Amino acid sequence: MYRRIIGGDYDRLPPLVRNMHEVKGRHTARGRGRVERGSNFAGRRLADFLGMPPEAADIPVETTFSLDQGAETITRNYNGAILITRQAIARSRSAVGEALLLEKFGPVALFIDLEGTEEGITFHLRRCSLLGLKLPRMLSPRLVARERVRDGRYHYFVRIELPLIGRLIEYEGLLELEKATN
Repeated sequence: MYRRIIGGDYDRLPPLVRNMHEVKGRHTARGRGRVERGSNFAGRRLADFLGMPPEAADIPVETTFSLDQGAETITRNYNGAILITRQAIARSRSAVGEALLLEKFGPVALFIDLEGTEEGITFHLRRCSLLGLKLPRMLSPRLVARERVRDGRYHYFVRIELPLIGRLIEYEGLLELEKATN
């Protein structure tokens, strides 16, 4: 799926990053991570409502990727706190033929452009919807997300901020891919 979205630049990605997204059935990656939530009451309650993991400094992380009917379910286990998202391909409204990553969790849908380089993948949020309704840009979250190689392992970093609230959540970790099952 990521190959189709990124296109020709997919082959420029570091092998560790490419391997994480070459799901043919199901595979799991394990490692360590951290989670930070926003510092204000509204951000913490919204993170709770959306089922995001609690704050933790250095915890075991297990991420399972499962491909089913052209969509990928990603189950992130942060020391027992589970966050499940579903990813699929969406078409861009602005560029004919351009594919975007559609990531859904709870009532939220994020439409993301993926940029592939020799360093890894950078995620650019193009639009967001809540309960199927497109949010105006001024109410949309700000996403900073990337996948790289650090210390010889796959590294991910995600920060989501909201207007007027600030940081909703920030999480990152280092993972090692286990043998895939198809």
